Amino acid sequence: MAFAKESVSSGRAIAGRSLSLRILCDQLEHTQTNLVRLDTEIEQLLTSDPGVKGLQQVPGFGPKTVAVLRAELGDMQRFARTDEVIAYGGMDIEINVRDPVSLPSVLPASII
Repeated sequence: MAFAKESVSSGRAIAGRSLSLRILCDQLEHTQTNLVRLDTEIEQLLTSDPGVKGLQQVPGFGPKTVAVLRAELGDMQRFARTDEVIAYGGMDIEINVRDPVSLPSVLPASII
């Protein structure tokens, strides 16, 4: 509310600007609460679903990427090879590593 009072506006509709700011703050708080809940659900998925183990081994895939891919891919048993998973997901994976010694020659076979 202090920001609304100190703005460079004409001074009109202070109550309306103050209300708008409170609404935006409430929406932000609600969104933050939902994000915490979503992170908790993702963590539960990653610890309880054996289908994510292979995806977690792919360099550059973080928890949110793994969770989204797992949800989109569905039953991993329908894929015989890693390249089928990549094609289904529409991915073109390129791995950039500064140290060529640590660069994997292929994606983990356990992705499927």
